[in-house]
Order: sequence, then structure tokens, then C-alpha cells
Amino acid sequence: MKMLVLTLSLYMALLTGCAAIVTKPASNAQPLTLSAESAKHIVLNVTGSDAVTGSKDWTWFKRLWPNAMKAEVEAAGRRLTIQEGDTKPAEPGTLVIVYINDYRGAQRVHDTPWVS
Repeated sequence: MKMLVLTLSLYMALLTGCAAIVTKPASNAQPLTLSAESAKHIVLNVTGSDAVTGSKDWTWFKRLWPNAMKAEVEAAGRRLTIQEGDTKPAEPGTLVIVYINDYRGAQRVHDTPWVS
């Protein structure tokens, strides 16, 4: 589980670009404790501000998250589901909400295999 959290953190850092401002929890924050059932299923919801979601490359940028996370989640023996729109109850799992206030510096890479 620690590897999954580390991997998710790494992908968030990589995909947000150098212009990102990441808000970290207080240094005394405790690691997440998940039930065995919840840890088996990761539900990802990527959303953002109106300015971000209205940009011309939002669909492309939003697709980076699940594409990058899928292999890591599956390698950890878990299942990834993508949730679109407002968060809603689903089957047991861990909901990861990625809210993007702003981004810049993202560039499309021609024929990158992990971007579908």
C-alpha cells in the first residue's frame, strides 16, 4: 500500500508540471488506513476549475492521469475505475479526487505510447 501511495504521489508531481503549487498535509499527518476491501479498488476522479476544464486541451490533459496510473495500480494488484463528473457513491473502494486549479507547461508529446 505504501508503494501505491508513493506511486500516486509521484505521478501527481510529474503530471502537474513545474508550475504547480502542491499543498501538502501537515508533517504530523498520519498515513491513510484502508480496509482490505477498499484497498483493492481505486476510483479516480480528475476534475478542475472552470478555467481548466474549459481549456482546449483539457480532454487530452485529463486523459494523462488514468493512463499513467493504470499500470501502477494493476501492478499493485488493485483495480482502477475512472469516475467522470461529480463524485458519487460506488462499490467499495478508495476514491482519489484530483482537483486541478491551474496548469501550464503541459505539452503534447507526439506518439507517446502511454497516452491513448
